[in-house]
Amino acid sequence: MAMACGLAPICTKFAYATWALQEDRGMLVNLQEFANLAVAFQKMLQDQNLRNLYALNAKAFANNMSWAVVARKFLTMDKVTCSGNKLRLPRNPRKSPKFLK
Repeated sequence: MAMACGLAPICTKFAYATWALQEDRGMLVNLQEFANLAVAFQKMLQDQNLRNLYALNAKAFANNMSWAVVARKFLTMDKVTCSGNKLRLPRNPRKSPKFLK
């Protein structure tokens, strides 16, 4: 949510956050090291250039990850690979599998 609003995120480390905040899109801290959270906030508040860099990169990333954009990409795919099996997606949305409705 912060990323979509153009804010510089600070997040505890977990799989999705580690992926989403790479490439200067935000700051990660260890959950077990609570003092690092305060250090991250101080650094972000004191360094406007860093905050702006993270905010711009986060916003650009989030714009490509909205539900509308992801759904559009998904619906235009001809094939999906899942566990090595190739599946065909219907070209007509009215014939979509029940799980997509």
